[in-house]
Amino acid sequence: MKASQILIPRSFAHLVFLFALACALPAAAQAPVYAIGNRVWFDTDNSGTINGAETGINGVTVNLYAAGDLSTALATATTTNSGYYLFNNLDAGDYVVAIAASNFSGVLQDYWSSGTSRANDGSLGETTAPAANGDIDSDDNGTLRTSGLLTGAVVSSVITLGPGATSEPTGETDLDGGDQGQPDGQANMTVDFGFYTVSLGDLVWNDQDNDGLFNGAEAGIDGVTVELRSGDGAISLDTTTTSGGGLYTFSGLPAGNYIVRLPAVNFNPGGVLRDYRSSTGPLPALAYEPAPDPNTNRTDSDDNGSEANGLLGLGGYIQSLAITLTAAGQQSADDTQGATVENRLDFGVNNLPQLDLTASVTNGQSSYTPGATLNYVVVITNNGPVDATGMSVTATRPAQIVSWTWTCAGGTPAGYNCTDNAGNPATFTDSLDLPQLASVTYHVTAQVAASVSGDLTTTVVAIPPIGMTDLTPPDNIATDTDTLVVIMPAAIPALNVWGLSILGMLLAVTALRSRRWGV
Repeated sequence: MKASQILIPRSFAHLVFLFALACALPAAAQAPVYAIGNRVWFDTDNSGTINGAETGINGVTVNLYAAGDLSTALATATTTNSGYYLFNNLDAGDYVVAIAASNFSGVLQDYWSSGTSRANDGSLGETTAPAANGDIDSDDNGTLRTSGLLTGAVVSSVITLGPGATSEPTGETDLDGGDQGQPDGQANMTVDFGFYTVSLGDLVWNDQDNDGLFNGAEAGIDGVTVELRSGDGAISLDTTTTSGGGLYTFSGLPAGNYIVRLPAVNFNPGGVLRDYRSSTGPLPALAYEPAPDPNTNRTDSDDNGSEANGLLGLGGYIQSLAITLTAAGQQSADDTQGATVENRLDFGVNNLPQLDLTASVTNGQSSYTPGATLNYVVVITNNGPVDATGMSVTATRPAQIVSWTWTCAGGTPAGYNCTDNAGNPATFTDSLDLPQLASVTYHVTAQVAASVSGDLTTTVVAIPPIGMTDLTPPDNIATDTDTLVVIMPAAIPALNVWGLSILGMLLAVTALRSRRWGV
């Protein structure tokens, strides 16, 4: 009798006989069925493997396709119970599992497939996921399709089920309540998909004291346009506007290098930051202009922006150095959301009255000698556009100089408040009231010590009045450096035998003449 023949029972006894016959048919006549699973999870650290702290994602639509036909889904499942899905009762064959593209405007909006990153030029790339048929559990098996069928979906490679009742991996432990649909050897519960996201922010504020640090009395500035650019600065990736007290956020980012810019439109006429400058920090250090590298300086609420591309208001802008965003390697990370947050990229600006001071110092020479007297000329200039009432000049006496006196040049207007100092101060300081476009000249007489070493460097700093900021702070600092020259005494030439003989003869003649003349 063939298994395909249809037998119609003629009596109850005949029915019992047919049942017994069916049970006695060879096992090969009953083809096994299979199952595919298993999990979609928040791969917070973008490592491509599930760790103990990371969690599954519910509500994700998962489609099953025959490997030879990606146009029509064979079945659809939705993840539940912490991200699990299951396709059961499948015939032997080749299959593909896909995270539907529709998820990325829904439950997976702003998330990236594990292995995705942004290159320095702004382009996106993804490390191809391990083969889904490799039977390794709890690793990512999905890669984003960018063309052809299933474009926009994250898709596994081909999974082969069967043949036989022991063809599938065994011993998987990450299961939905222990359920894998079919016996262990007939269920592949290793097809997993990881996703993560990164965000970057967060503050633009009015740094009223220009110290580069946000304090409780200062306020954020709303309405500022903020631009996200590629790590090389060439490509604009996104823009946003500060709100809620100067806050901005770029969300849904993959790992990679980024620059944040306050573009020129903010500083042009009518811009929300017209007449503002980037925070510098106090002179002479100017710790925030240029601003510190955000990859090494992890201080929150300090200035991370530097002026670039010329003067603000004339095409210039403020931007950060490139920051490298690493999944789970930034300010904070949340394994329950697969999210990494970096909210320490801040920008301090101020609209303090502005002026341009310059300083210069020279003694007219490039070297010095021990014990010498040096004459320096120091010139402080206010290039405007406002008066520098209450500005100051400061200089620290170098170690090689034992004393110095400072004298204001003759004819200096009394209203400038230039003050002589013959008291040999360790640090010379003078407060000036210097009108715009005016200068003050000091003559400094300095006595070098008898025993010295090293280069002699004299530094003078012009400091704006409190409440004002300098347009070009680097030229507020001037230095003069002289190289030490040591003059050695002339050596007595050495005499050979002939020289000694001649010297002896001269001495003998001199002695003879002395006796003869009684000298």
